[in-house]
Amino acid sequence: MVSYGLAIKLAEHKSTLRALSRTDSLTGLLNHGSWKDLLQLIFQKCQQNQATATLALIDVDHFKRINDTFGHLVGDAVLRQLSKELQQNLRAEDLAGRYGGDEFCVILPSRSLHQAKEIMERMTQVCGEFRHADEPDLRVSLSVGLASYRAEYEDASAWLNEADKALYIAKKTGRNKISMGAADLLLETVPGKR
Repeated sequence: MVSYGLAIKLAEHKSTLRALSRTDSLTGLLNHGSWKDLLQLIFQKCQQNQATATLALIDVDHFKRINDTFGHLVGDAVLRQLSKELQQNLRAEDLAGRYGGDEFCVILPSRSLHQAKEIMERMTQVCGEFRHADEPDLRVSLSVGLASYRAEYEDASAWLNEADKALYIAKKTGRNKISMGAADLLLETVPGKR
């Protein structure tokens, strides 16, 4: 009986360790490595099933300034709040992770670019309303880059790169906005293509 009890506890500890190795300690979201592994799996599923999915890269605007002005504890609170909003506003099958620093990634399976844009607009609005109890002057905005899965992408990295380029455009053209990948923009401007 003692051995059985120890085996159960050991299995529980292994399960806990496995979960901890997949999540970011600050946000509770998937960590960089886990998220990229799942991106690869979703990419393969899209290839095999001609499925729809959209990738979103999210950046907290001027996050360094938030840390420098209000302190790292407030910066951490902003990251935790964004994580909480992602968890509350996404479906169970959507995959959100911390990409690094103040960047987050979301894979939205079975979501069109238009649907993903609506979700991200809601996220930017909710985060814009965030107020820190100790720092009433703090304002938070997000820049977002979107890219839908496209059959011509050779690998998941090409898809991620397209979302990253869209995020770069959002940041370089004023921040606090959502931009789409170049291929998606081209489809949006061609009549009858969407």
